[in-house]
Amino acid sequence: MPIYPKDYSPNSLKTRPASGFYIRHVKGLTFKNVEFAFQGKDERPPLVAYDVDGFTLDGFKSQSPAAGVDALRLEKIKNLTVRNSPGLADRKAVTVEKSRE
Repeated sequence: MPIYPKDYSPNSLKTRPASGFYIRHVKGLTFKNVEFAFQGKDERPPLVAYDVDGFTLDGFKSQSPAAGVDALRLEKIKNLTVRNSPGLADRKAVTVEKSRE
């Protein structure tokens, strides 16, 4: 994905790296009691986050991804909090350079 695309239409961005949420270059984001599922199998993780400062997953619930696919990919995350989210370990982290789970 280009860092600053000129065209934000869905077709111009091609295939996204996540089946659900692709988050990048964000400050102060909380997902509280968010739940989602997909209609078919998808070979991408449900959530991918890159370059986020202040990210909280509280009660985040996703359908299990296909076998061998990460449930979560994080890169360059500051001030991460995960709690009450099935399938994800509760934790607080000042910095996450790169994580797949």
